[in-house]
Formats: sequence, structure tokens, C-alpha cells
Amino acid sequence: FIGRMAWRVALACSGSLLLRIAWHCLGGGRLDLQDLTIMVVEDEVIISMLLQRLLERLGCKVIAPVISGEDAVRLAAEKHPDLLLMDIRLAGQMDGLEAVRQIRLTDDIPVVFMTAYNSKLIQTLIADFHPVAFLEKPISNSTLEWIIRHFAEGKTDVASPD
Repeated sequence: FIGRMAWRVALACSGSLLLRIAWHCLGGGRLDLQDLTIMVVEDEVIISMLLQRLLERLGCKVIAPVISGEDAVRLAAEKHPDLLLMDIRLAGQMDGLEAVRQIRLTDDIPVVFMTAYNSKLIQTLIADFHPVAFLEKPISNSTLEWIIRHFAEGKTDVASPD
């Protein structure tokens, strides 16, 4: 169960790992969670289902399951989510980084990256995307809920709850 796992939250910022979450100006102010549409892109079915259940319990609309980068690009163009919750390693030919790159050619959707394979290289690669947050798996329910609530409030440069 995700909520019982210890997750670390970190953001890649200029290639260095910081124990905080950097939030970007969303240009819109506060959103109600019920107005927030989140696309969950995760190829592990059980993790995807648990993430979807948590987000729906918060009142968010969820576009899931999306298991490949190719599907993420197609669905993002159709559905225009407010936030992408994107695993870096995905099924199919396109990884999460390339999927976000393709999506952002037409729509600048904020992204929270997730990975179980954290490294300096990953941190450097994701820094160019200016993610809302970077979550190292396993992720706790409380951490994800905190991120979503602060994203909806439009807060910037908020310290991690851990």
C-alpha cells in the first residue's frame, strides 16, 4: 500500500538534489481540487490504480490509466489536463521525458515526475522541464496529497512536508 511506504521528495534544480519542492507560478491562482484534471502516466498497473484512487478521493478528475508515452501525448492533446503525473520509465518506445517534450510542443502542462531510478543524470535531464516536483518512488499518500493541494493553491517555492 503506497501510504505505508516511505517516500522521499526531491527536486532536481540546476543538477543538484534539494530536499524541497519548487513550485512554479501557474498564472492562475487557486484551483478547487474538483476543478483539477490530472493525467496519471504510469505503466505499473497497481501503482496507477492506487494513484488514481487517491486523486479521486481528493476530488480530482483523473485521466488514467495511461501506460505509454505515446498514449500520453495523444490523450494530453485531446483532454488538456491541468497536471501530468509522469513516470520516467514507461512501456512502449517513448519514455516520460520524451512524452513531456512532445506534449509541451503544443501545450505547456505542468508536470510532476516520478521514478524509482534516481540518479544525477535523471536529475539533470528533468531540470530542463522545470517540473512542479520530482518524486522518488515509493511515494506516500500524504506526500502526493500535499503536492496536489499546494499545486491547486498555486503556491511557489514551498518546503517539503517531510
